[in-house]
Amino acid sequence: MKTKFIFTAIILGFYTLFISSCIKDKGNYDFAPADAASVKFKDQTIIGFVGDTIRCLPVRTFKDKNDSIYFDHAWYIAGKLYSNTPDFKYYASELTGLAVKYYMTDRRNGLTYTTPTSLGVSVSSPFRTGWLVLYEEANGNSELAHITYNGATDKFTDYTGMYQKSNNEPMGSKPYKIFPYNMRGTGGIFVVQRGGQGSLDVGGNDFKKKLVASKSFTREVPNPFEPVDLAFFNSTDLLVNGNGDTYGRFFNGAAVFTIPWMSAPLSVEKGMKITDIWDSWYKSSNVALMYDQLNKRMLFADGSLFYPGGGIVIKPMPLPKNGYPGDYTSLQNLGDWQYLWGSSFIDNYGNVIGGMLIKSPTDHRLYFQNFDFKTNGPDLTPIKRIPFLGSDLVDNKSIYLAIRNRNYLFFTGAGGKDLYYFDVETGMTMAKYQTFTDEITTVEMDFDSRTIAVGLGNGTLIIYDISDPVLRSGQSRELHRLTGLGKVVHAKYKSFDKI
Repeated sequence: MKTKFIFTAIILGFYTLFISSCIKDKGNYDFAPADAASVKFKDQTIIGFVGDTIRCLPVRTFKDKNDSIYFDHAWYIAGKLYSNTPDFKYYASELTGLAVKYYMTDRRNGLTYTTPTSLGVSVSSPFRTGWLVLYEEANGNSELAHITYNGATDKFTDYTGMYQKSNNEPMGSKPYKIFPYNMRGTGGIFVVQRGGQGSLDVGGNDFKKKLVASKSFTREVPNPFEPVDLAFFNSTDLLVNGNGDTYGRFFNGAAVFTIPWMSAPLSVEKGMKITDIWDSWYKSSNVALMYDQLNKRMLFADGSLFYPGGGIVIKPMPLPKNGYPGDYTSLQNLGDWQYLWGSSFIDNYGNVIGGMLIKSPTDHRLYFQNFDFKTNGPDLTPIKRIPFLGSDLVDNKSIYLAIRNRNYLFFTGAGGKDLYYFDVETGMTMAKYQTFTDEITTVEMDFDSRTIAVGLGNGTLIIYDISDPVLRSGQSRELHRLTGLGKVVHAKYKSFDKI
């Protein structure tokens, strides 16, 4: 006997699943009278997330309740026997849609009972938005965790060990950094690690391995190959190697996760050695700003431009139309000033307000200077250079974080256990936000610039409120804490919604 069950329109958010399944049943399926036993599902569709174990217990009714011990059970997925357990249990390892059929058979007479309809199972992803965490387990393996926030319930949900669960293999070792990105509506994660299979691309919604970076070049692989920084834009991705060479991969219509990195490093007049590509909000930025240590200058590229066959043009920053103020350091040549750090504070597609920390060659103190840059023109407008009030508090291991659209610079103090913030707008305010019992290994913000995640060497990641009322109160406000990760190495907020 052949029965066809068709399910359509199992919908969750972004995914619309049209499911058709053909169940082949073997044996004598003569059905008993309706009043002897019956079975149904409480819910015809179960919605679950990747990483969940989905369970279903059918509602069974017997004319004589003592008869239940005589029944066997069978669950079928796509016409194949899945299990013989009384309840349905399914680990959702990937995005999918299933049509599940259940049968119970009376061993005394061979009569089989089934549900009026199949069970629809829709598996979506809880990982489209939230905090992504790279950590090192106690055994030295690299791993990924994810923290999802539900605004309706005001609750956080933690997911750990996601790479191992999704791929049934260790990810690698010596974790370094993570870079979430979006490629034509598909979320990805570039994981930088030094051991095992090395750096790789992972699916942003399911943590499935997509590409091993060392096998994803058009020809030869850079030697040595040690990625240290990346940036992602509409038509181009950029990868900085440990020796300062920069490589690109260009979107020319190929399928997502099939695009290789070019084997030839990018070049510019006078050469370049990139030590820092500035963090930018990939959801609204087309501008790649970078520091060229070879020539002690700032460079830029317009990541929105598409060149037939792929490509990107990197240029020196233009001179300001009205020149530099007397107390401003030239972006074309920092001279004796030492570059420490830089980032965008406002990203608006072709317009960036950027800020940087530089060290004076005379008083050896740190200064903050910012500027307005537009790719249209291009046009550079210096804003100001002011003393950085945290100059006496930092060391060469300090971490810096620009809070976008808020004009705050968060940074860690010498020794890595104190977290401060500095008002870059006025240059007059600096305060300690929190002191920790272990070294801070990462500090990142969400896309609304209202929370930050602080990772610690003891395997703890804490999410804090940094809204204006909290900062004015002088007291930190903890929102969520995840512990037991071994050592937190890096964290990033990601969202593949509203691209």
